[in-house]
Amino acid sequence: MTWTHCWQPCRRKTLMRRLRWSAGTGTAAVLESPFVGFARRGEAAGGIIAGARQELVERVTCMFEAAASNGNTREISRCFRLFPQLGEELRGLDMYAEFLCGLVGDKARVAAEAKANVYALRLTRLFEVIAVVVDNHFPVVEAHYGAGRMIRVIQRLQLEGAKRASMALDFFEEERHVKRRLAQIRQIDASAARSKARMLGDGERPGRASEEVVTEDDLREITSILTELVLIARQIAMFSRFLESRAAPELRVLTAKEGGAVLDKHGAVIRADAIPSVFVKPDEVLRLIPLSMQQSVLGARKTVAFDGHTGLVVDTPLTPRLAWLTDTYIAFEAFFVSSSVTKAMALDDTGVAGGVGRATP
Repeated sequence: MTWTHCWQPCRRKTLMRRLRWSAGTGTAAVLESPFVGFARRGEAAGGIIAGARQELVERVTCMFEAAASNGNTREISRCFRLFPQLGEELRGLDMYAEFLCGLVGDKARVAAEAKANVYALRLTRLFEVIAVVVDNHFPVVEAHYGAGRMIRVIQRLQLEGAKRASMALDFFEEERHVKRRLAQIRQIDASAARSKARMLGDGERPGRASEEVVTEDDLREITSILTELVLIARQIAMFSRFLESRAAPELRVLTAKEGGAVLDKHGAVIRADAIPSVFVKPDEVLRLIPLSMQQSVLGARKTVAFDGHTGLVVDTPLTPRLAWLTDTYIAFEAFFVSSSVTKAMALDDTGVAGGVGRATP
């Protein structure tokens, strides 16, 4: 056996003893020292570790983005689990939520066939996809990030669903000529009111003032719009209840130590200085809302608020559209009922004039 063969095992043993001694001194002592003893350059230990950590975070982020673009769910899951271990919990939740929003966009498409109630079907499909995504990925987030953390993902999906639903309602309003029909209804109502006042002034019985204006085709189209409005409103209400049922338990977990959410003076929304750190920040919420929608979304509140009982965003792109939906439904329903009554009265007048209902001598 040569001298070299004897020297190499001794060298390895010496190195192992040095490593064990370094480990035994404790990480805190090394970090608190001004310099790393074994470094060739006089660089602080904290700086070396922070730089290595940041480099690792960026690498995992790039891997996640590449996996998401390729649809590699196994790699996505692996990277998603690494973010909490690197101290980047919120980044991991945001990237995962963005990935899920992309899934919603891909799966929520409905074939644009000329069928009845197509916009109600599109919203139904959108809300069903979001519900399935929330329920399927809830255990994954809770297992790797902890209880209460899913609320951040739910908030992102709430905003994504609201944005897409609002856009669908914009197309519905345009393609169904809702504005034109509403203008027509107001014109007919105004004409009917003037005719009624004139007849009452002359002592005559009010007749069907708008029978020459409203055709059967008009009534059929208005009935179709009214039916779709009802279906859309029902789907939005069901979707809202679903999100509330999933978000409220998460908020209770987050605020359990404080005995509940800290509400504002009105008792409806969470106080601005008590918003949980895991929530999507108000400026991030604004960034997720298209600029063209922000003014109508915020309205008089002028700021982003979170519901005190569910933790959901109070004002979303869908909020002003809900008010429009209600007003439009009331206008169409009132006109439909009024037209039906007027038509029945006209038929009754025709029957009386023709001798219908008279006793035969």
